[in-house]
Amino acid sequence: MNFGGTMIFLDKNYRVLAKAELFTAKVKRHSSRKYKAFFSEGTGEEAKNAKYLEWEF
Repeated sequence: MNFGGTMIFLDKNYRVLAKAELFTAKVKRHSSRKYKAFFSEGTGEEAKNAKYLEWEF
């Protein structure tokens, strides 16, 4: 199965701090691995301060 999408990092007032786009990759059953991504908005430092995380597939 292929997996990819967007991770949206939100602050306590649900404002967008950063967005990370995940590259599409295969997911195998019972696997755990790191996926490559890039920030289309904001930075990793801003994402660290997020209170909520939302996924868009």
